[in-house]
Amino acid sequence: MYKVMKDNFLHHEAKSIVKKHTSTKNTRLIWEELCEFHDNSITRAFNADAVMTHLTDVKLHKANWNRSQGEFINHYKVQKNKFNEIAPDSQISDPQAVRMLQNVVSRTPNLAPVLNQCRQARKAAGATIGISFDECCSLLSEQAQVHDNANTRTRTSYQRKANIHDLAEGDVDFEANVHEADD
Repeated sequence: MYKVMKDNFLHHEAKSIVKKHTSTKNTRLIWEELCEFHDNSITRAFNADAVMTHLTDVKLHKANWNRSQGEFINHYKVQKNKFNEIAPDSQISDPQAVRMLQNVVSRTPNLAPVLNQCRQARKAAGATIGISFDECCSLLSEQAQVHDNANTRTRTSYQRKANIHDLAEGDVDFEANVHEADD
């Protein structure tokens, strides 16, 4: 394992940590130091900032998203989980994530009322109106699937039409002038 680390780690700090443990070849200690270095690096903070900016600034109705709405909801969920993983000191809680996702879909006609309708139904049933982020994503995904199915064309739904004219009607003959390239 030590040889694999020595041969494959490319970052200068990773190489330095591996060289520091040449005598002991303690890969567990090398890995711990590498993880600590990565967790405290500025690059991690920059990546976390970039993901957070995306999560807070994106709007589905304005986004140049060329895939389905369901894929967008899943992408948003993955990005939220990614942020929580790379920034454990600033994790986004479920209520915050639900509010952020509601803001993201607020101007998308088929998705905007989903959360409010769910809350109204829960209130009418006497339950709490709180909802987890995963539940919110599931509700939005169901509604997005209806939209996506209505707007997705399958191979069999494409129709090709050609205009065909019958030039010879009855006893009428037509003459076509054909010219050779040499003429």
